[in-house]
Amino acid sequence: MSDPATIALAALAGYLVGSVSFARLIGRVVAPAQPLGSDALSFGADGTVVEVQGVSATSVSVRAGRRWGFLVALLDIGKAAAVTLAARLLDPTGDAYLVAAAFAVVGHVWPVWHGFRGGFGVSPIIGGLLVVDPLAIPVTIAAGLLLGVLLADRLVAYDGWTLLLVPWFLVVRGEPAAALYAAVITAIYWWAMRDEVRDHLRRLRTGPRGWRDRFADIRSGYTGDPRVG
Repeated sequence: MSDPATIALAALAGYLVGSVSFARLIGRVVAPAQPLGSDALSFGADGTVVEVQGVSATSVSVRAGRRWGFLVALLDIGKAAAVTLAARLLDPTGDAYLVAAAFAVVGHVWPVWHGFRGGFGVSPIIGGLLVVDPLAIPVTIAAGLLLGVLLADRLVAYDGWTLLLVPWFLVVRGEPAAALYAAVITAIYWWAMRDEVRDHLRRLRTGPRGWRDRFADIRSGYTGDPRVG
């Protein structure tokens, strides 16, 4: 168990590092004339447009191309991995690294440098998991994708893996502290995804759709922002 001072330091370091917005830094260089902050992303086979608020790798991807979005994602993964690893090396027998990993996600979603308007958190979640438990990444992503395909549900296929992190740590790994960390980052992620969740629930309420139509949503993913071209 880490002492309170170490926990506080890990939280502060995680938050400040997580608050670095690589999407804004890269976006200013590769797409300076296209401000970030709101994306009208087209989801699903029918091209439903959803207004998504946030500054993320996706924001850069739809404006400057997927390679730049991928670079932003890698940098966001790296910042969370770096601060989590540093905390683990400095306090190898404590739980400070879990705090650093969680607060890297907090900083990414609510960055102090940018009016608390950040991204959605998936990249720093992956970055933290690379240090906390790398095996959790492919196992939960594969399980979530399989479940999403079986249910023909786009949201489950792409994002459901985050909901599997808590049972992974609690049941499979038997690590309550890591399960608490997973619960925190999962709650933050789904709060940041609330616009897409609302749209998905609205689509489900519009009436029954066949498995083929719903599976087509999974294959199509998102097609970018129609306002950007």
